[in-house]
Amino acid sequence: MDPIPLWLRRLWDAWDLRALVLLSFTLQIILSIFGDRRKYISSMWINVLVWSAYLMADWVATVALGKLSDVQGSLEKSNLLWAIWAPLLLLHLGGPNSITAYSLEDNQLWLRHLLGLLVQISAAIYVILMSWKNSWFSFMSLPALVAGVIKYGERTWVLKAVSDDKYLHWRPFGSLRDKYSTEGHDYVRVLVVAYERLHLFMGYLVDGGLGLGPVDVDGGPGLGPVDNIVGGIGLGLVDVDGGIGLGLVDVDGGPGLDPVDNIDGGIGIGPVDDDWGNMEDNILRDALEVKTGLMYDLLYTKAAVIYSKGGFIMRCISFGCTVIVLVGLTIQILQLKTKEEDDGHVKENWHEMDIAITVVLTVGAVALEIYAAIEIFSSNWIMLWLIKQGRGEWVIWLSQRFPWLFNREKKYWSQMMGQFDLLGYCLKHTEPEVQISPSRKLIRSVLGHNYEVKWDKSRHKTVYFVHPPVYNAILEYFHKPWIGLSISDSLIRELDGIWAIVGDPNMPGSFLFIVKWVHLATEICYRLEIEWDAGHHFGSDPMTLWMENREASKALSDYMMYLLVMHPSLLPNVGSLFPLERDLSNPRRLAGDARDVNGACHYLLRHEEEYIIRMIAEHLKGKEKQKRWEIIKLIWLRMLQAAAHGPNGFTQKDGHFQKLRQGGELLTLIWFINPSQPPIQSPSDLPPPMRPSDDLPPPMRQPGDQRPPMPPPFQPPGNRRPARPPPMRQPDNQRPPRPPQGDWRPPMQSFSQDSQWMLENN
Repeated sequence: MDPIPLWLRRLWDAWDLRALVLLSFTLQIILSIFGDRRKYISSMWINVLVWSAYLMADWVATVALGKLSDVQGSLEKSNLLWAIWAPLLLLHLGGPNSITAYSLEDNQLWLRHLLGLLVQISAAIYVILMSWKNSWFSFMSLPALVAGVIKYGERTWVLKAVSDDKYLHWRPFGSLRDKYSTEGHDYVRVLVVAYERLHLFMGYLVDGGLGLGPVDVDGGPGLGPVDNIVGGIGLGLVDVDGGIGLGLVDVDGGPGLDPVDNIDGGIGIGPVDDDWGNMEDNILRDALEVKTGLMYDLLYTKAAVIYSKGGFIMRCISFGCTVIVLVGLTIQILQLKTKEEDDGHVKENWHEMDIAITVVLTVGAVALEIYAAIEIFSSNWIMLWLIKQGRGEWVIWLSQRFPWLFNREKKYWSQMMGQFDLLGYCLKHTEPEVQISPSRKLIRSVLGHNYEVKWDKSRHKTVYFVHPPVYNAILEYFHKPWIGLSISDSLIRELDGIWAIVGDPNMPGSFLFIVKWVHLATEICYRLEIEWDAGHHFGSDPMTLWMENREASKALSDYMMYLLVMHPSLLPNVGSLFPLERDLSNPRRLAGDARDVNGACHYLLRHEEEYIIRMIAEHLKGKEKQKRWEIIKLIWLRMLQAAAHGPNGFTQKDGHFQKLRQGGELLTLIWFINPSQPPIQSPSDLPPPMRPSDDLPPPMRQPGDQRPPMPPPFQPPGNRRPARPPPMRQPDNQRPPRPPQGDWRPPMQSFSQDSQWMLENN
């Protein structure tokens, strides 16, 4: 008995090729529309849709072309219309402008695509030759073939270019600094500043970190940093506006300062790039976002060829050839209709469905080219080209006349930050086994425990729009790090007290524990604040300031925990994830038998093993609300700095570039502020304000200069393990000495406990 009915076989024989061709065209529509939307939409469904269409598009077009060559080899089934389908399938293999590579690794496969290009062109030529007839319409397959070869060749060339190190230092329009005024229109300033700093970040895909070679700043050659002191402050020469200025650089772990500018014969603290350092926060924010969009275009789209002179010419030829095919098809169809009306029969044996599919393919190809042209001419690249031509006023006019098309507020990343509340997760999963949802039970039984935990974590995460208080705090801290000089001495002492408890986030293996401790302490302060402050009057209460700091601290706290749980590869010095997985798998360890968040906070304050969390909370409890949340905000900003600009921050650079195709990440935006900048230390590491009565330190001593002595480097306790304290640590408690070697280990945490937990859960 035949398992496949005869009618189904006949249906497949009649529609297999037609279905494959239509499916290939549908996939091109999906990629054209959604291919570049993934850069500002972080939805999982968008990524799944684009990923599926990207993988299927090449496979479906290749199978359809192979099937077409097989059918055209038979003289009985030969069809002149199908000869047009073959080069149109080459157009599909070339892909749309909006996506050439799904991930960075796809750019390395250009040799595979080159081989595919040669094979598929040969197959298309074979189909055309086997279908050739003594008819003028046969010549319509030639312009279609030219268009297909150009499109497929574009994609292969772009993949090769992006995989080449030279391309990563290339900019389509050269330098634009001499084409605009720094006091010009904001939109023009944003575009030029984003473009000018583009090559600095693209180079990190190759350099892997800070290089000591010449750097181009403001159009002049710069000199790399020069080491002269081991473990202290070194002098460096940096190029500022074409001149050479002195800079303080961090050498071998010494306390680092930002490079300095030579201004009016004096020395001032600031970033190397004057335009970047002195820019308003709103301009900087927009420039950062525009820059992420430009970087995405260079890495994942056909921008490398589209915006070059040769690419523009080839694109015009391709579009013209496609239009010629459409016009020729229209003329041929009209002639067939005329013959049918006059003679009552048609000489060519064309199926009406084949005619309809050919019309759909050709009209669709022209429509997709027009859609791509609209995307091109409304992009920032065209605005930059106009600026290069000295037509900055045209950019301003277009942005004002057509704001719906040339919109400065256009999104270039998702502008969302993930949130993960660890205590909320623990409380949610302390429910009895009988209350577990059926979907979770199904995942556990089919995929196993590990996938169940991943599913639970992804369901518990939320997203949070990056509100102005969060943006402002980040820009103030990272864009203008010298703001730390204005922090009061009392606030610096409070911060030092916190770092003395938790240790240095730059120590290997410490980051996970510090994020967990400070996250839970922040949650305690956030939830128990009303209870703590009841009956206390702190005088004037600047409501807006402390509320902004409170909400910003809570958002940053949940965001750092989200990164730790969902994307630990973006964070440095994380170490083993077993302690975190243990807490997630045993939620009662942190929440106990509590039924709400407040109860869980009280449980943590009594929990003997988590006494460091209690120490942090008790340290913050007696502070005024304004000061308390200012301290917490600065702690989280320091943790963000350690995550983005820490000593090992460059090891996460590939993850940052990969995030561009997933809606972007706030941490990536922070890293883009200036990854070449020496790491910014905590406020206590910065020198005090300059006083004329102080002496100049030896490395910078000049006759007549008066500078404050450089304070010793801040050294947090690191591996020092405090003795187990009573509910509050007494001043006379002593810490044991730091072990001579080995990775950082948290207090009260032993390797035997981790090993026992691993044995119990495996």
